[in-house]
Amino acid sequence: MVLAGIQNCLEWRNPGFRLKHCRNDENFYRDILLGKGSPMRVTEKMLFGFSMDRLRQQASGLLKAQERSVTGKRVTQASDDPVAASRALNFKRTIAQVDQRLRNVTEAERFLSISDETLKDVEGELHKASELAIDMASASKTPQDRKNAIHELQQIFDQLVNLANTRHDGQSLFAGNKVNTTPFDFEADWKGQFIGKSLPDGNIDITASTDPSIPPDPNFPLSDILNVTVDGINVQIVLDAGSFDGVTLADEIQRKINDHPDMVAAGKTVTVEFALDNPDDPNFSASHFVITSDTIKGRSSVVVNPPTGIKIGLGINDSMDIMIDGQPVSITLSEGIYKDGAALAAELESRLNDAGQSLKVQFDTDHFVLTPFGGKPFVHPLPTTLPFGDARLALGLIDGKSRLSGTEYLGDKGEMPVWIEPDRPFTKNLTGMDVFKGGSGASGADLFADLLNLKIALDLDDNLGIKTAVAAMNKAKEQISTERAGIGARLNRVEATRVILEEVKVSTETFRSGEEDIDLAKAISDLIQQQNALEATRSVAARVLEAPTLLNFLR
Repeated sequence: MVLAGIQNCLEWRNPGFRLKHCRNDENFYRDILLGKGSPMRVTEKMLFGFSMDRLRQQASGLLKAQERSVTGKRVTQASDDPVAASRALNFKRTIAQVDQRLRNVTEAERFLSISDETLKDVEGELHKASELAIDMASASKTPQDRKNAIHELQQIFDQLVNLANTRHDGQSLFAGNKVNTTPFDFEADWKGQFIGKSLPDGNIDITASTDPSIPPDPNFPLSDILNVTVDGINVQIVLDAGSFDGVTLADEIQRKINDHPDMVAAGKTVTVEFALDNPDDPNFSASHFVITSDTIKGRSSVVVNPPTGIKIGLGINDSMDIMIDGQPVSITLSEGIYKDGAALAAELESRLNDAGQSLKVQFDTDHFVLTPFGGKPFVHPLPTTLPFGDARLALGLIDGKSRLSGTEYLGDKGEMPVWIEPDRPFTKNLTGMDVFKGGSGASGADLFADLLNLKIALDLDDNLGIKTAVAAMNKAKEQISTERAGIGARLNRVEATRVILEEVKVSTETFRSGEEDIDLAKAISDLIQQQNALEATRSVAARVLEAPTLLNFLR
């Protein structure tokens, strides 16, 4: 026979049958002891075992209720609710990913905001340079005024370099992925360059007019004059009409610039190349013109300007007949493009002197004033100028840009990605190549080259160069404004992403709480119930174990 106790039940087992008797009230053990309702024999050991099991169960339940009340969690381990625990774990992973993306959003927002503030300061410096250029372009400014302005321009240049080398948390803002590199270093000498736009494969057509009485055809613009300023020396050359390949045309441009008397007198030369856009790709044949000053020491510049002046063509408008002391004097002007009436007046005076006439020739508005030595001045009209066109368009130089060779951008074009969205990276940086040098193409502005060109123009009292710099400053300001607009769009996207991520986090946290957390009021109520149940169990067990036994009567 086996007698077992299971939760207020006594079970009597014998071969062939089993008898089970259960009671649900707390007087069950006392009834057994007193012989009420059960004929079975119950030992002290059984009563003690029953009491201890019940106390352990109640204590375990109280411990669980206490844990839930303290932690606020319904599920603290997988065994509590495997399905809910698995779901809660997935929600926690999602929340962790969202938190990381929110941290990335904060970093991207901080990086972009500092970049925007830096470019705002860059805009301010360019505005100062633009105002300075406009002021110095006035005809009332003396050469000394312009030289004095160089000191202010140098301060602007230095500040621009400092801004371009700005760091955030020890990292260069505009160096691409080379965050430990200072992207711009202007301590060394450099060469000035002018780089043109990409031209398609094929010959380049140069058109010219041979009749001053025929107006140019707007459908076929002329393209025969190229105006270049090299280290402050302004040179205009006349290109031969015809269809040429780029290399041949580059050789002609280089020869004519270097043979110009002003370049020869100054000891200056240039190198002109027709360079491939992508020399590493044999299947890519697009090319562009590059004009580089050959100045070895110091800081040089090359600027391509719109043509201006008076064109004299051989056998077209180069002959002049002038009455001097009642006698006609025939002279032949040198063919070419004269930048203004004063230059043509100097040529006329030289030709008259060669013809044995001692006269002083001056230009006045739209005519010459000739003054013989010891005689009275008289007026002679200007020759009719031969129509000419701007070669910059045909050569891809009209939208080209000045740049500096030898002080290349030391960073790279690398993007700094951060993951703020699950499907694609977000680029938080701008490269110095794009912001300050206008990218690798010809359409952007090289801010440093433009400022240097202005400095050289001021130093040489080159009014045309100063006016060209005004347009360059406007282009540079527009470039920075465009970059800032791009930053603003990125910041808007970052802010929108932050809002979405925060909403996702709140929703996911709600789902996790539903699986894992407990109602605190209910948890406290359960805790009180478990405490009461344990106290009741202890009370009953104490009374049962104090009941009379055989030993009490054997004293």
